[in-house]
Amino acid sequence: RFVYKFVCDLKTPIGYSAAELNRLVIECEQKKLARMQLHGIAQPVTAVALAATSLQADKEI
Repeated sequence: RFVYKFVCDLKTPIGYSAAELNRLVIECEQKKLARMQLHGIAQPVTAVALAATSLQADKEI
């Protein structure tokens, strides 16, 4: 019971709840993508993009 509370209680050790931390991570990602697009830097290829391309190629075969 103590371990469960410790693992789930992010607010005490880091100062943010899980929802707040998730929101901050999403904001950071969106800002980074916006900066990359603003400066014309190509977006990095992610595993999701590679998988989607692979699935599309499989459909066309």
